[in-house]
Amino acid sequence: MIDRALMGRLALVSLALRLISGVSLSTVDLPDSWRSWRFSRTIQISEPIGLSKINVPVNLYANLDSESADLRIVDDAGKEIPFLLYDKSIRAPMERRLATIRENSFVPGQYTQLLIDTGEKIAFHNALEIHTSQIDFIDWVEVAASDDARTWRIVKDRAPISSFRKENIEGSRVVFYSDNNARFVRMRIFEADRQFPVSSIDILFSREFHGPVRTSLPSQFIPDSTAPATASRWIADLGPASFPVSGVAIETSEPNFFRIVHMETSEDGKQWQSYFSGEIYRYKQGNKEAESLGVFSGESWHQRFWRIEIMNGDDAPLAGAKPTLLATPYFVLFYPQSGHSYRLIYGNAAAKLPQYDLSRTFDYHAEPNAKVATLGEEKATANYLDPRPFSERHANLLWIALVIAAVLLGYTAFRALRVPTTETS
Repeated sequence: MIDRALMGRLALVSLALRLISGVSLSTVDLPDSWRSWRFSRTIQISEPIGLSKINVPVNLYANLDSESADLRIVDDAGKEIPFLLYDKSIRAPMERRLATIRENSFVPGQYTQLLIDTGEKIAFHNALEIHTSQIDFIDWVEVAASDDARTWRIVKDRAPISSFRKENIEGSRVVFYSDNNARFVRMRIFEADRQFPVSSIDILFSREFHGPVRTSLPSQFIPDSTAPATASRWIADLGPASFPVSGVAIETSEPNFFRIVHMETSEDGKQWQSYFSGEIYRYKQGNKEAESLGVFSGESWHQRFWRIEIMNGDDAPLAGAKPTLLATPYFVLFYPQSGHSYRLIYGNAAAKLPQYDLSRTFDYHAEPNAKVATLGEEKATANYLDPRPFSERHANLLWIALVIAAVLLGYTAFRALRVPTTETS
């Protein structure tokens, strides 16, 4: 549970964030059927033919409700336009290639070496996944490619593979490298003491192997004084904003370390649930350096409270450690028509998630060819009509009515007690 002092500081930070985002806005009228949406932005389309794509800015989430369920596109006639909201981090198809291990050897004191043959049929590949019985490890690998299995070119000089089952962390056994269509792939696993066990290798191809772009979220972390002595812990209150959190980045000046990081979420700052765990590190191996300062998930959560914990063990806390929440940007895809203007509307807590045929019929191969559309400045709805029931919109009036009723009942009872009773003979 968060102590009262920390809760007070978090409340002040949350209020400050809301005040920053709540600057005075210009206004615009919306069609009658859309008056219950509090905000909108014009959509500026480069070409009104074919598919258009909008990058949803982070500051828009401050006024979104219910995990973007209130997002809509309407045209100048007030007609609702189907759209698709997607996050690239959950749409990165991996195509498998033929993979036959031709060699699985060990050079004592140096590395395990595997030679993989992708077959005579040439196909592009840019990743491999290692399957192993090893459950707790971190090792470095090198990947090289060749057309004849004699002349090799390095396509990834250094990448980590890991697993931490004791910490309930799956780690990663996928290594990405530059696109190529070489028939042979050579992988070296630099574990010097013994041969690293490899049961099989998958050769993969992904058009998005580099991973999604992530952006920082406007959050303020407060150190948690209740953290155990073996950990550093911070808590952030994002307020009512529906930010899509997908990871955390740790800034530190520490030159040489490897730590486990846990991310937890809460709706009330009291009951916490695990969201994601991973590792961060920075160190040298030989003359090569390795660094990874982020922990990322393949999905986004929209929780209010976030708790970040770095497991220090018996080591000192990381020097100058500072966490920052990250979001994977969302995109909106839709098909505009010539002769119409469009507006993105949002800010309706009563809205339900829309259901469009487009989500089931859309061809994702068309997305790279989408024309980029931009959003205008945010405007408040001048003719806004609150969609909440009267009892919710006027809760204070109901309380006043209850108080008045209680006073009247009390006065009536008091009067009744003061009226003398008439004796009967």
